[in-house]
Amino acid sequence: MYPVKFSSYHYYNHRQNVIYSSSNDNIIRFWDFKNNKQLQIFNGHTEGVCGIEFSPFNSGRYLCSGSVDKTIRLWDVKTSKSLHVFNGHEKI
Repeated sequence: MYPVKFSSYHYYNHRQNVIYSSSNDNIIRFWDFKNNKQLQIFNGHTEGVCGIEFSPFNSGRYLCSGSVDKTIRLWDVKTSKSLHVFNGHEKI
């Protein structure tokens, strides 16, 4: 497992205590850690996700993820949709 981040968006907008995790299984997972329950899965990367970061604006509504597949994805945390894929990295 790689980075685990707290979601300020869900805390400030819904009073939920949630975290996001990423790992070699290519997936970003969204957890309610208070109730030990997986809430959402973000699919899109084709290889392990080695970094995630929330936006410092819009109360953290956007999430960026970096992957061994040499892409960066921009996600909308509210809808769980991938908004854009950034290509161009040649090395990990």
